[in-house]
Amino acid sequence: MLMKVRTMSAKPKGDSAFRTRLLAYLKDHGFDVKKINKIRENVYKIQTQRRIYFFKGFSSFRKYETQKALTKLLRQYGFYKTYKFLFDIQPFEHKGYYYGFIEYLKPHKEEFRFNTRKNRAEGLRVLGELHRATGKIMNDQRFYYPIPKYNQIAKWKQRLEEFESVSHIVAQYVPEQVINQAIMWGKWAIKGAKEHEIHLYQEPDVITHGDVAYHNFLRVQTGEVYLIDWDLISKAPPIIDYLQFANRILPSINYSYKELWSYPAFRNLKNNPAFLYGLGFPSDIFREWNRLVRENLLASQSHIHSVWKLTVEGFDNRIKFQEHLMERIAHMTGKR
Repeated sequence: MLMKVRTMSAKPKGDSAFRTRLLAYLKDHGFDVKKINKIRENVYKIQTQRRIYFFKGFSSFRKYETQKALTKLLRQYGFYKTYKFLFDIQPFEHKGYYYGFIEYLKPHKEEFRFNTRKNRAEGLRVLGELHRATGKIMNDQRFYYPIPKYNQIAKWKQRLEEFESVSHIVAQYVPEQVINQAIMWGKWAIKGAKEHEIHLYQEPDVITHGDVAYHNFLRVQTGEVYLIDWDLISKAPPIIDYLQFANRILPSINYSYKELWSYPAFRNLKNNPAFLYGLGFPSDIFREWNRLVRENLLASQSHIHSVWKLTVEGFDNRIKFQEHLMERIAHMTGKR
């Protein structure tokens, strides 16, 4: 791979110190660079004469090593639907971030979204395959890297408290009765999940993905669906990923409980009271408004409109879904 580096056309955006050091690093490792594009913060696309790579920065050397080891072991346990880390060379370090080469996966012309049953079903199948592999990795002594134990209820409490603290700002855009209803649902869900916490953690831990948003599923050129971005992995039972996935797809299925229970991955969970309470937690409303305020995005009309739609449109369907959850829980436990 030792070739001359061509730096004239390789001008990534960013500060000059980063650019200078990056190009020197690439030259030292023999990369013949044609072009470098910044994809998002700490992620670059590097094109050489021979190949295209992603170049991603991790907030610590430990995170870099952990994800590199995980993706390698995933393949050894039969899970191939993710990218590979490339080259056994020292990562590039800049301002506390450690950058490594990741396989470039050419995307399919059909972008993955949760708006079709086909995509939702494929996403759930990939999650199931992942959990089967990571359950085995949990017992593999080669994976000795520390990863956090996930605490779902603590996460919900933090998200609800943050939303309550900014609710006076949200009230400038959303009817107060919608805000109060969402807060009530949040408190109801946390209280119920806490009472049935044993059902939340009754399965053995696996390594969960932790961020099963649609943009972390990638349909590659072959048509297969892959999982990417392992920044939020944790030790938890599979229900944690499934709960997040269910919450993510509910707007796409118009809060249809009939469709939700039609997916095989959820059928075994429809009688789990902790899962039902978790479905009632309006995580998307809290998450998105908290982010708008935290990241000072309230001046952006496009951001406001998107989150307003998520909150207000379909609210009647959300109410009906909540009533269904309460009825199921009352039938199972004798309480609402």
